[in-house]
Amino acid sequence: MSTLLIRLGLLLVISLLSATASAQSPIPLSYFGMHILSDSNPWPALPIGSRRMIVNANWWDISAGPGQYDWTAFDAIVARSATSGADVVFDLGGFPAWASSNPSAGPCAWGFNGNCVAPQTQYWAAWISAAVTHAAGRVKFWEIWNEPNDGGFWRGDIPTMVALARQAYQTIKSIDPTAKVLTPAVYSDPTGGTIATDGVAWMMEFLRQCSVPPAGSTTAPPCADILAYHGYPVNWAELGDQTLMSQRTIQTGEGNIYLGVIDPASYPLLGEQAIIDIQKYKNIASTYGLEAVWSTEGGLGVWLKNNYGIDGQLPSCQAVDCLTNPIYLQNRQLSAEYVVKTTMLMQAGGLARSYWYAYDNIALGYLWGGQGTSLNGTGTAYALLGQLVGTTPATPVARQATTNRISNPSASGAMVGSPGAAPTSWRVIAADGLAINVVNVAGDAVDFRIQGTPTTTRTFARIEFETPGTIASVQGTQWFGGFNQSLIEGSYNNVTVWTGLVEYNGSQQPITFTSGQNAPATSLDYALQHNPIMAITKSPYCAFVVPTVAFGYSAGQPVDVTLRLARPSIDNGTTWQGTYTRADGSSVILAWDSSGNPTVLPLSPGYSRYQDVSGSITTITGNQVTLTNSPIFILKP
Repeated sequence: MSTLLIRLGLLLVISLLSATASAQSPIPLSYFGMHILSDSNPWPALPIGSRRMIVNANWWDISAGPGQYDWTAFDAIVARSATSGADVVFDLGGFPAWASSNPSAGPCAWGFNGNCVAPQTQYWAAWISAAVTHAAGRVKFWEIWNEPNDGGFWRGDIPTMVALARQAYQTIKSIDPTAKVLTPAVYSDPTGGTIATDGVAWMMEFLRQCSVPPAGSTTAPPCADILAYHGYPVNWAELGDQTLMSQRTIQTGEGNIYLGVIDPASYPLLGEQAIIDIQKYKNIASTYGLEAVWSTEGGLGVWLKNNYGIDGQLPSCQAVDCLTNPIYLQNRQLSAEYVVKTTMLMQAGGLARSYWYAYDNIALGYLWGGQGTSLNGTGTAYALLGQLVGTTPATPVARQATTNRISNPSASGAMVGSPGAAPTSWRVIAADGLAINVVNVAGDAVDFRIQGTPTTTRTFARIEFETPGTIASVQGTQWFGGFNQSLIEGSYNNVTVWTGLVEYNGSQQPITFTSGQNAPATSLDYALQHNPIMAITKSPYCAFVVPTVAFGYSAGQPVDVTLRLARPSIDNGTTWQGTYTRADGSSVILAWDSSGNPTVLPLSPGYSRYQDVSGSITTITGNQVTLTNSPIFILKP
């Protein structure tokens, strides 16, 4: 199907998706996905409705050579999952070197060369056919590849991946028409990057190419049913103190582990940032007609500190020692808060599934207590999410916005011209050889064309949604908002679109651009395409803030893109709240305040107690509770 036909056919699809989203359904157990790295221990005492297989029994484990297959481990894992009430997502990548089109290519992330490029076509087709045939309907979800925007997993180009995906899709559906195929699962970098590295840009281009018919054909063979991405917290530098992280690894009895996040006070929006990418991938999925968005991997490493883990090398440790020796201080409180926030914000944002990585990975997302079915603090917090299985989100957990501080969100006053007139109180700053012209006004939306050949390499040209000196702020203030947009003409060749805040000093001079998050729009209608802004002001000289769309460019590389912008908002509300009801009439409120300043939440009568992330129960008095940055489950029997 051509791109044009896809766009014309989306109105019905989008209306159906919107109707589905507005009528909340009970949260199924299948929403809660898990990675389990070892099958030698008892099944986790956690809500697990699905399991992603990627390291336990993949292609190189199963096949020692062409036509040779040992399905013993595969069958055991699939059977164990089914017995435990979980379905399986199987990642098809991770192939043996003998199947590679270039066995010497590397180094690759899987630990040997050759499998970060394309497998040979005949081996790829034979492998998929063998896997789906052997599964015999026991596996219903097949993921094409792991993190193709990471050079450790994929060094090929997008057209090659499109060809692999189309071949896999056709083979899978011919054997099991009821199976679902997931796109290659990208990871994101909210600050943007090239198509080769940025997950959002890579996925947009992958699905665009999937929608283009091959030469000599009038239809485009499909590549996938479900969009898959990896929801890791990768915006630490913007939403926290970068100096408290280290990229070094240390050697443990279980292999190398990363020194990770260690100070929750320095990362007040670590969990909340999950909402940044959700809308982007939903926009992409709706644009290209995919039926759902899943996060098939995500977790958090909150690891070791020794004088904050920056100086000095820690000695090696075995698994149990790492958990108990005081020299290895795991910040389980931060991890416990994070797993609750991200898992439920992803559900509230419209993801159909979220897979945690990993139950028994000591370096990343560790939930296991080390023996039997025991759980550590993070695992205990995840287990509490089981009480939300089967509940209906009356109001899914979301930030409670305060008054919009934008004085002209309806974009009145705009006029077409060269450069034309921006809406009243909006500002256009064009420089470095780039012109920004108003080319159309449509109700509450304005089309801006950004065009020219830059004379320098930087981020300076921008559109500001408010006049400097209007929105007062100080250092450390949390700001939230967003705007609607659509790609009207042109492309993102040679330009990166960022959203964030420009901080101004008391003299109304710009001093820094805060929390730059990439925000490419698709051709989806602007009314359906919202891009969030999440920022914490940095400068001690901050006196005012202005929400902004900024453009990154390079000298000598021409830019031509037209964006439709509408409905900007910004406010400083920091409380998050959602209500979940059960069939018997009881309900649960999930709530917290991300500001670090405790706030009081009034409650209607009937809410008698609350449970914190450790599982402790506290009786409620006076029909109110105090919210902190740590989520609580407020219970109504």
